[in-house]
Amino acid sequence: MNELAPAVLSEEVSLSAAAEQYLEQSRPWVIFFAVMAFIAAGCMLLVGLGSAAVGLLGRISGSSERNPVALVVQGIFYGVTAVFYIPVGVLLYRYAGAIKLLRTDRSSAVLEYAMKNQRAFWRYCGIMTIVGIALCILLLVAAVLFTAVVSAGK
Repeated sequence: MNELAPAVLSEEVSLSAAAEQYLEQSRPWVIFFAVMAFIAAGCMLLVGLGSAAVGLLGRISGSSERNPVALVVQGIFYGVTAVFYIPVGVLLYRYAGAIKLLRTDRSSAVLEYAMKNQRAFWRYCGIMTIVGIALCILLLVAAVLFTAVVSAGK
């Protein structure tokens, strides 16, 4: 189902010349960041696969220079992290597409679709920021507790 096809015909939206200009000027930057999100996801996935491969090959060859398990875990971490970059690119790309569509289709449905994707992008970024802050605090507490336990054991 097309998200832009409303159940009833929507009215035409009247945008000021300045609003149109701001949307048009922001569109290339939105596309740039969408592409960068996809590139970041791809690079992180490649680094993750490479790290996991080096860890697995190191384990097979018996190389003791690096901890192979740590490299595999690092590879998995990078692979999982890469997945979280994909929605950023998708949401921004949809937003840019809706801005482009507004040139020819002035319906409120197109504007609502653009705003919906922009809102979803910022919501996703906000949630990821909160999760990141919570993980940092959790890791800090874990590091302090680990240090205290190790120090008490000496």
